[in-house]
Formats: sequence, structure tokens, C-alpha cells
Amino acid sequence: MANAQDRQGQPKRTDKARPPDAVHLSPFALGPDRPVDTQVYEHLRRTLASGAVAPGQKLSTRTLATAFGLSATPIRVALKQLVGEGVLVGRPRSGFQVAPATAAAYRELIAIRCRLEGLAAREAATSMSASELRELERLHRRIAAKTHAEATYLELNFAFHFTIYRAAGMPRLLDIIEPLWARIGPYLHLAAGFQMQDQFVTSHQAILAALQRHDGEAAETALRLDLESAAAMILPRLV
Repeated sequence: MANAQDRQGQPKRTDKARPPDAVHLSPFALGPDRPVDTQVYEHLRRTLASGAVAPGQKLSTRTLATAFGLSATPIRVALKQLVGEGVLVGRPRSGFQVAPATAAAYRELIAIRCRLEGLAAREAATSMSASELRELERLHRRIAAKTHAEATYLELNFAFHFTIYRAAGMPRLLDIIEPLWARIGPYLHLAAGFQMQDQFVTSHQAILAALQRHDGEAAETALRLDLESAAAMILPRLV
């Protein structure tokens, strides 16, 4: 969305502007019987995976505590866990920030994802239920409508992919794929608005069609082409 501008064509300052370390969080509701820091960690990891945060963005413990409605302690524990996984970087006296984006890291992530997520798509083609296919079709229609904000497209893209990966019925494979997306999400954030909407529609249609035919080989190929076509758009923007 374009910023409001003054008469000289410069963006207006507004008291409602979000601070630079603010993160768009989906609604968070604390559930029972599970450690608070674990729930915060999972929510933050999902936020990163969905492309809501840019590479290098600073994450303030205080700002996140306010957003979650919690004390700083479980936020700090969750952030340190993400540092341990290489998703965030801890800076002495300056808090936390998302790991910077590099072309070398992205190429490696894409190579890994093509194999792991391709396998999940292949398996999902033969195990996906009718209700899971209907959900995938619904998500694809929402993406194809092209009526959403960029952040919503990235969230829908996340939901589309993980509907497939969960349908594969391989929980240990899913446990490997999920942390990879916390690393890949910031790269997708960089590409928001860069022809990604059209790319989602075209490549997802091919994936969906293969899954509807229960064609595992075609589903794996279409999934890999989806990842590779996104990479072709993102890599030129990296060093």
C-alpha cells in the first residue's frame, strides 16, 4: 500500500507508524498444559516461516512481550531457541535479529527443500484425503483471486504447502521441513510483490492438478518447479 504523501511528494510522518522492530503477529492465545515459552517459540517460528519478517530485521524482546501480552522472560527463551537453530542472531547489547540473507545460504536451502518437500508431495499424492484436497482447492482459489495484501498471499502460500506436507502422513519428515521454513520465510518476505502472486497461481495449479490425479511423480516435479521458479526471482536480489 502506498504511503500517504504531503504536497512535496514526501511520505508523511504519522504517530501511528509501526516501530522498526515491530512484527506482524497473527492472533495469539495462550493454551493450557504447555510451557509458555514453547507456545511463544512455535508462534514466532510460524510467523517467520510465513514471510512476515525481513532478513536482518531486529526483534525487540520488549516489543514482542507487548505484542504477546506476556512478560519478557518467555519471549527471551523463545528467541534464544531460534538463535540456537540459526534462524536468529543474538547481538550483545543490541538484542536479536533475523539472520541476514545471502545467495549461498538460499541456494543451499532450495536444494534441500526440493528433495524433502518433493518427497512430501510425492507421498501426499497417494495419501491425500478428499477433504484435504478440497482444502487445497479452497486455498488455491483464494490465491488465484489476487485480492489480498502481500502478507496474506505469503500466509496462504504457507498454508497451501503445509496442507500438502501434512497430508503426506510422514510426521518425522514434517518435523524436518518445518524448521527449514523458519529460515526460508524471510527470503520470501524480500520477494513480496515481485511477481510472486502470478508465480504462486501458475505453479500451484500444476501441483494441485497432479495431486488431483494422484500422480506422485508429477506432484514432485511440479513442487520442485515451484521452488525453483521462486528462487529464480529471489536470487538476483541477493548478494
